[in-house]
Amino acid sequence: IEFVHEGPDRRLHAETERAVYRIVQEALTNIARHSEATGGTVRLALDSETARVQIEDNGIGFDVADVERPGKRRGLGLLSIRERVTGLRGQVRIESAPGGSRIEVELPAVPPSRIDDLDPDLVASLIDSEVNRG
Repeated sequence: IEFVHEGPDRRLHAETERAVYRIVQEALTNIARHSEATGGTVRLALDSETARVQIEDNGIGFDVADVERPGKRRGLGLLSIRERVTGLRGQVRIESAPGGSRIEVELPAVPPSRIDDLDPDLVASLIDSEVNRG
């Protein structure tokens, strides 16, 4: 497996860094277990706003739709990747065919604040209750 790094040589936000690590770990595990690949590449590209990860192999490929079909025991690793990316408000694309597979992930370099997930009406209500309490 070849590793390619593009962009500044810096650490990511801890949550993003952990997600990238786990995504690459899962993808490499899938390559080793299922792909029959003889080679692959992990590419990490950083800029001020995003972290992009691309993992590809030259293996036998798989049917993405079939693996991700609800109720399947297979594809739990891909589901885990999708959940990690969604949790950080990123994007993921998975492609596969005979001759190779590719997972492309784009994450915000700094994950969105959890406060962004709060209901604005609830926040306003909490503020009002604190103000009126005194």
